[in-house]
Amino acid sequence: MRRTARRLDAALAGGTLVRAELRVPQLATADLRGMRVLGTHAHAKHLLTRLDDAGRAWTLHHHLRLDGAWRTGPPGAPGAPAHLIRAWLATERAQAVGVRVHMLDLRPTAEEHAWVGHLGPDVMADPFDPAAGAAVLVAADRPLVEALLDQRLVSGMGTMWAAELAATIGVHPMAATGGVDPELLAAGLTRIRRRMLRAMTTVAQRQRRELLVFERTGQGCRTCGTPIRHARVGAAPQDRPTYWCPSCQPG
Repeated sequence: MRRTARRLDAALAGGTLVRAELRVPQLATADLRGMRVLGTHAHAKHLLTRLDDAGRAWTLHHHLRLDGAWRTGPPGAPGAPAHLIRAWLATERAQAVGVRVHMLDLRPTAEEHAWVGHLGPDVMADPFDPAAGAAVLVAADRPLVEALLDQRLVSGMGTMWAAELAATIGVHPMAATGGVDPELLAAGLTRIRRRMLRAMTTVAQRQRRELLVFERTGQGCRTCGTPIRHARVGAAPQDRPTYWCPSCQPG
């Protein structure tokens, strides 16, 4: 999400909106034209675009889920089928078109907590306290990857990084967090945070080559050569896939 926030900032921050179409029923009458774009902040998987309306602060909240995207560039054609566009923001020099963007909402900035107040500390935030994050996870005493994906405990980590963290510390993804050494878990959070930050400026192909277990089912473990396994964690329909080496991560 931080990469998307940076692209939105590069396109819109500092400019004044001359076009602002929000194509969802609850915002159909909202008029953001004339508002100055202060910037977009990422909190876990949530994006908060902050606006100034002659001294009044507003925030446009949006979420990409799995299929949403923002397309930025010079003003002009949207570059996407009309029925897929949920938002179209433009200044005189650039535009951002939100395709399949979810959870669009608008509130005074002072009320942002309504969207993100329930979330745990963001692993990508600066500062982030890995020891405090580990303590929350251990206290939850839930399957490791399931706990990592619960944004109410520690936010910002998706399926890929949760599986990679478990592999990094050599713990089975289904192991209960209550039995994991807090210092080991804190070290894992620190290392994964570094990888997540580095991934923001890394070519996707190189990032894939560095993955230990994610989507490597049947391939040899990079440490011991044992074929990687996969399963699903959590209760349907919210269950998610995870991956592990049965030798390096016994359980």
